[in-house]
Amino acid sequence: MNKKVSNSSACSTIVVILICFSFVGCGSSGGSSGDDAQQVELTLGSKVRNVQLQAGVPLEFRFTYDIPGSITESGDFKVDLAGTLKNASLSAGPISGNRSLKETLILLARALIKDALAAEMAQVTAHISYAGDADVCSSPTVFGPYGISGAIGMALTSSTETVTPTQRSIDIMNSGSIEVCIVTTPPIDAYATVTAIEGEVEPCAEATVDIAPSNWSGTYRCDNFGVSSDPPGSPISLSISRNPDGSYKYIDDGGAEYNGHLCGNKFRFNGGIPGSFTESGTLKFSSNDKATKTSTWNGIPVGIMGGDCKDILERI
Repeated sequence: MNKKVSNSSACSTIVVILICFSFVGCGSSGGSSGDDAQQVELTLGSKVRNVQLQAGVPLEFRFTYDIPGSITESGDFKVDLAGTLKNASLSAGPISGNRSLKETLILLARALIKDALAAEMAQVTAHISYAGDADVCSSPTVFGPYGISGAIGMALTSSTETVTPTQRSIDIMNSGSIEVCIVTTPPIDAYATVTAIEGEVEPCAEATVDIAPSNWSGTYRCDNFGVSSDPPGSPISLSISRNPDGSYKYIDDGGAEYNGHLCGNKFRFNGGIPGSFTESGTLKFSSNDKATKTSTWNGIPVGIMGGDCKDILERI
């Protein structure tokens, strides 16, 4: 990532279900068989609780989410949308904190079913960026819009069951902490709460390549904002080593350092230079001697400059 620095010279539940697609719908090809996948629950705590919705009033709801290390250090994650919808609720008023949240949701649903409206449809879009990005609601990394239907006291449904993430969204999620912005115009007045996201994660597949210790060189290109883009064919070199805990580290020719895990033939990493920039992405190895790196970087403070990069590398 030294390359970019040198060149720069320096809710009805309708609303929140898209969180599923934004921060954990990060499946990618390769990895272990789905037969070994394990069910997991990602708790949201109070991040999406009693979000007030007003009919016809545009809403931008944002928060920061730390992706559990068990996800970023494993293989692919798939969202169980049906299971997640069971953790979501629309209520006529704020949910009390006197009971456990799940118990309260069940009681509210039973009490309000007599007042249920005909199910309404909302178009929901989720934007994601690096944690701390004040302009996340304008981020070009977008999921949706998707149609989510629901009403007070009724089950929620979506016509969308799976979402294929872009490489840029995967790169951002690799950083482990992301900013989320949910954008919608609710069709009804309600309070939205989502307690957790359900899904399954595949174990990290056994490494299929031997990459450490090793040295690599090649070329890169970065398409940037806030600073001029790097032209194709710019030179880059890096070295890969193994950390004592079994994870991997690489250092590029500008001194930036990255750490991550190798699953199958994919090394997912994040790092950068403290106080200067962060960068996260994936090194995919087609063999022990050839690799392609895709990454997304952001200057500090977040949102002023950044970009998307692609490197073509060979072992030397």
